Amino acid sequence: MDYTIIDAHAHLWLRQDTVVDGLPIRTLENGRSEFMGEIRQMVPPFMIDGVNSAEVFLSNMDYAQVAAAVITQEFIDGIQNDYLSEVSLFAECVSSANLDFWSRRKSL
Repeated sequence: MDYTIIDAHAHLWLRQDTVVDGLPIRTLENGRSEFMGEIRQMVPPFMIDGVNSAEVFLSNMDYAQVAAAVITQEFIDGIQNDYLSEVSLFAECVSSANLDFWSRRKSL
C-alpha cells in the first residue's frame, strides 16, 4: 500500500515558561515539566534539557516515515511565535501562532 503520513497535531518549544490560570508551567529536567501543580513527563527522558526542538522532531519524523506535520500551539507551551516562525521555514512543517492576550491586557 502506498500512502503519505502527515502528523496533524504536534507541539514544539524551546522552553516551557508560562502561567495558566495562576498555575506555573516550567521546564525542569529529564523531559519533565512543572505542569499546573504536578510534575509531568512532557517529552521522552532522553531529552534531558526539556527542549522539544524542530531538529529532534524532524529526526523522529524521518525515522517514522512521516512526510509532513502541522505544528500547533497552546498557551501551556508558552508563546513560541518567534521560534515557530523559524521552524516554518522547514518545508515539512506548517505552524500556527498564538496571540498573547495576557501581555496585551497588562499594557492597556
